[in-house]
Amino acid sequence: QWQAQNFAKPQLHHKPYAEVVGDLRTLCSGSDAEVREDFLRKLTQCAGLDGTPVVLLDHLKFLEVKLRNEQDQIRGGVLEELGTAIPPEVWSEEHVPVLKSLLM
Repeated sequence: QWQAQNFAKPQLHHKPYAEVVGDLRTLCSGSDAEVREDFLRKLTQCAGLDGTPVVLLDHLKFLEVKLRNEQDQIRGGVLEELGTAIPPEVWSEEHVPVLKSLLM
């Protein structure tokens, strides 16, 4: 089982999305808002590094549910990360409905 302090090592958030998604999603549910935001950002970075539309769609659907009741500062930080961590060429029409939901 991963521990939050172990994941803080910079090289770990460069692991493939498929290797970290389960553990990172668990870490995104902690009680500390700053820690949740940090891990949501790290997971978004992993999705961006994967660079495939399928992974991005999976990640957006996770965020759609996860951010629904999240604090505004966390939502804003994660949306900002989406804008910087996901390469433009990965975005496609299939992402638009979920993205719209995230922005509303």
